[in-house]
Amino acid sequence: SSARTVLAAIAGFFLPWGTVWILRPGMLGGVPWPLATIGVYASDVVLLMAAVIGLVRDVRGGGDQDPSPFQKRGSERGWMLGVCAMLIVISMANIRVSADPLLSFAGWLRLFTLLFALAGLPYDRDTTRAFLGGFLMAMVGHVVLAMVQFVALTAPAWKLLGIAAHGAWVHGDAVIETMTGRWLRAYGGFPHPNVLGVALLITLLVISTGAKRRDGLEMTAWVVCVLALILTFSRAALLGLGLLLIALSMQYATRRLAIVGALVAAIALGMT
Repeated sequence: SSARTVLAAIAGFFLPWGTVWILRPGMLGGVPWPLATIGVYASDVVLLMAAVIGLVRDVRGGGDQDPSPFQKRGSERGWMLGVCAMLIVISMANIRVSADPLLSFAGWLRLFTLLFALAGLPYDRDTTRAFLGGFLMAMVGHVVLAMVQFVALTAPAWKLLGIAAHGAWVHGDAVIETMTGRWLRAYGGFPHPNVLGVALLITLLVISTGAKRRDGLEMTAWVVCVLALILTFSRAALLGLGLLLIALSMQYATRRLAIVGALVAAIALGMT
C-alpha cells in the first residue's frame, strides 16, 4: 500500500540521523555521557509505527501479503516464538542485575520493537526501494556535512539533528596530524568518523546495485561518496572500500564503478 511505502521512506530517512527527545541525560563523572542517555529517537517512532502495523497485520492474517514468521505454521513459527521467549528471559535477567535497570529496559524495548517490525512487515520491491531511497536522501546531508567539516576544520553542534561539536584543535576529537597541521576527520552527522565510514560503505553498496542504468547521476553520487569516505580516514572503512572495489571489478556491469572509485580514492589519498 502507499501508506506502507511512505512509512518505509520516512524510516529510511530518519535511520541515519541522531534526532532524539532526551528523557534522561546520561552523566559519567559529572560530564555528559551519550551512552547512558535515555531518549526517543526519530527513527524509534517510525520503528514503533512499523511494529504496530506488523502486529495488526498478524492479527488480521496478513491478507494477500506474504505471511510473517509469526503467521506461518510448523517449525518456522516455533523457532521464532522460541527465540522471542529466550530473549524475554535474557532481558528480564539483564534488567534485574543491571547497574542501570532503566537504561537496560530502554535498550531491550528498542530491540523488541525492531524484531516485531522486521517480522511483521511484508517485504516487497516497492517497500524496499522506498526505504533505500529515504536512506540515500538522508546520506546526502551527511556527505555535505562531512565535506564542510573537513574544509572548515570544525563541526558545529546541531541539537535538532543530535550532532555534537568537534574541532581540529580539540584534544580527544578524531583528527589527522600532518606537516601542515591538524585536520578534523569528517564526522558528518554521526558520533564518530568510523560510523560515517560504515554508513558510506552501505551507501556505495546501494548505489552499485543500480549500475546497469549507466546514468550520470549515479556516477556523480558514487564519486562524491567515495571522496567523503576518504575524508573519514577510517582504516576499517578504507579496508571495506578496497574489498568492495575488488568485488565490483569482478562483474562487467559494475567494473566501471570499481575503476572510477579506485582512481578517486588514489587521487584523494595522494593529495592528503
